[in-house]
Amino acid sequence: GAISLGSPGTHYTAATVKAYDPSGLRSAMTATHAETFKAVQAHMPNHNVKYIWENDMDRIVDFYESRGLPPVVGYDFEDMVESDAKKGAW
Repeated sequence: GAISLGSPGTHYTAATVKAYDPSGLRSAMTATHAETFKAVQAHMPNHNVKYIWENDMDRIVDFYESRGLPPVVGYDFEDMVESDAKKGAW
């Protein structure tokens, strides 16, 4: 006969879970790879991501190299950070 792996799922049956979650993803006993893949794909970005600092890359590299520092990829968003976020809580 077939070998049964894992729990037989007698407590939360597929019909019980599907009553409140048609995808079956609310329970590991009924979640399938196909439904999980669909759920992940629903939250994937559907646009071309471009960093705001990409056009300034030469300026950023020049800034660091002129000071003898290794270039750091990214951008300082200091004006976009809540000032309270940088205060210590101690």
